[in-house]
Amino acid sequence: MREFSQSPERFRVALEQAISKSDDETRNAAITFIRRTGNFEQFSSLLDQLESTDSAIGKSAEVALVELATQLSQRLRSNDESIFPGLDGPTLRQHRSSILNELDSRTKNFDELSKPETVLRLILTLGGPDDATVRNVFAKRGDTCRDAAAKLLTEDSQPALLNLLCDFLAYHAPPSAALDVVRVRNDFEFVLHLLKQLPKEPAGYLAFNLARLNGLSWLQDSMELVERLPVSVHDRLVGVINHAPLEDEARTRLKAWIIRQSGAAGREAASDVLKILPQEEASQILHDALKNADPEVEAWATHRLRTQKLPDTFEELLKRLDQNVDIVRDAARDELFSFDLNYLLKIFGDLSPGQSRQCGQALLKINPNAPEELIREIDHPFRRRRIRAIQAAAAIGFLGEVFPALLEKLEDSEASVRCAVVEALGRNPSPAAEHAIRKMTSDPHRQVRGAAENVITTLNQQMKSTKPQLEAST
Repeated sequence: MREFSQSPERFRVALEQAISKSDDETRNAAITFIRRTGNFEQFSSLLDQLESTDSAIGKSAEVALVELATQLSQRLRSNDESIFPGLDGPTLRQHRSSILNELDSRTKNFDELSKPETVLRLILTLGGPDDATVRNVFAKRGDTCRDAAAKLLTEDSQPALLNLLCDFLAYHAPPSAALDVVRVRNDFEFVLHLLKQLPKEPAGYLAFNLARLNGLSWLQDSMELVERLPVSVHDRLVGVINHAPLEDEARTRLKAWIIRQSGAAGREAASDVLKILPQEEASQILHDALKNADPEVEAWATHRLRTQKLPDTFEELLKRLDQNVDIVRDAARDELFSFDLNYLLKIFGDLSPGQSRQCGQALLKINPNAPEELIREIDHPFRRRRIRAIQAAAAIGFLGEVFPALLEKLEDSEASVRCAVVEALGRNPSPAAEHAIRKMTSDPHRQVRGAAENVITTLNQQMKSTKPQLEAST
């Protein structure tokens, strides 16, 4: 067979004689040989046999023609050299062009063809939106030809025909009949094939044509077909949802379903619906996703926590910093990357004591140099910056890390700064801190002395309240 495909001329005369014989057995053998060897030189002869009054020969020719056209389409689309291995790409493209010209010529008398549907199938299998033969079928060969082609595209699920429909969508001027087919087809095979062919983010003519597809029943009428689609095409489905002319309610409903049921890629594509959904519903979706068995879904939810401004964002992110699953841990780190000392200095006053300390622990994991940065803030020339940094050190649990710097600030020229240090050290005093606070009761400034005395009073009261408990426990 390979020898034939490389030198078809050696067999041409013999094949022409065999296929023109009245002997059915000889003609069938010739047709089979042509089909198996990919002898496109004899395509025209097979078309002649298609019109044969002998139904058996016509059927044999039809099978050969459709198989040759299908394989040629597959080879040119996939560049799979195992199909017609003896023929190169340029040669096969030339055969395709010649065949389409021959088919175009035959459709000029479309009403006289005995097998018009087969001829159309060959054209739609081999042709593309740019081919004159295909354009003529929809524009120049009459209503009967156009309607028959549309019917074939509507009812047939052969991959080559489905490919043509998808190609039409990306074409600058697709026939209206082709768009009508895309609009009305709602079988699972077509919808799945369409979504597999579409890019994640349609653009150009594709986006324009999708916007013309009003009345897509499989998107608007029910969720039955959508719910059958595999997770792998959900991100492409979102592309259709974004561009097709749907009602806002339908678009929101579809995306909300995807963001609850899909994998990470589908949820990422539909993430914008979180801004539309009620806050409570969006929060529940993210919390459910954080418990998902798929680490990629958990990572997706982790990436969305801060943008949704959930009240327990920091707690959830902190939990995942120590995850054993890399993708989840990295997602938490990414979200906390911009969570630096400057950010924490802005928000610590709005956090509960527990949240503040958790944030401090997280900051140390993200940036081990945070204490040194806080010390520079404690030494800042502006009084307000120094006070804020001192208060933050106590709130986020950095007193031990910055203790020497705080002791230095007990000599600060500003009384308000010295007061801030005393109050900060009093929140969680060590013996050294308590000793420093007692020394401040002799500070020259009344405000500082008062702050130190208040702290000592509070510490004494705490000590008295804890002493009975200690005696009881012993």
